[in-house]
Amino acid sequence: GHVHPRPCPNHASGPRTCDNDGLEGRRHARIQYKPNPEEPRDEFTHAAYWDSLNFEEPVNDPALLQQFTRCPHFCPHESHLERGEPSWCTKPLWHEPFDRNSRVGRNERVSADGHVFACSC
Repeated sequence: GHVHPRPCPNHASGPRTCDNDGLEGRRHARIQYKPNPEEPRDEFTHAAYWDSLNFEEPVNDPALLQQFTRCPHFCPHESHLERGEPSWCTKPLWHEPFDRNSRVGRNERVSADGHVFACSC
């Protein structure tokens, strides 16, 4: 998955006034982006970004579009690096962290930072 950062149009009137927070596929950025880290930004999912521009979706591959909706974290275990096959988090972008002791899907595990991976590392 990935996000598209855009300038936040409403942040100048206060940090709690972002109109994009709470809208589907949009939120106020939780990190700073270069080249102007002091500039407040909003983050858009891939689909919400193209929709906000009133542009037609440029990607036609359903599998790739599905991948864009997923969390971009991957299991850091060295076995994935050796094989060149990352095990990506199976949850959507911006999911709440899972408790390490949560019951998740069969053959899935929860990492220390709350991501869910379909591997046994």
